[in-house]
Amino acid sequence: MALRNVAAAGLLLVAAACQKDEEHDTRETLRSWRSTIELVQLQRERHNVPASYAKQVARQAADDIAKELKKPHSRSTREEATRIIALAGRLAEEQR
Repeated sequence: MALRNVAAAGLLLVAAACQKDEEHDTRETLRSWRSTIELVQLQRERHNVPASYAKQVARQAADDIAKELKKPHSRSTREEATRIIALAGRLAEEQR
């Protein structure tokens, strides 16, 4: 019986660690997309990148983040993802 409890506890720890790693990976993805969008926005304002490129980046960011939102995440991660999708949307709209 004790061995079964230890095994169950071990599985719970592994599951929790996987969830934490996934959350960390998502936060890194969000941080990267935010930086990319901000850089493209700045370069677009300076007329260093075409509008079509800015639109492509914005769409790809929104698509990738939407996929991330299908996974279970903390509330703060989901809120940050929503903010970055809105930022991408504004970038895309500015290019019309």
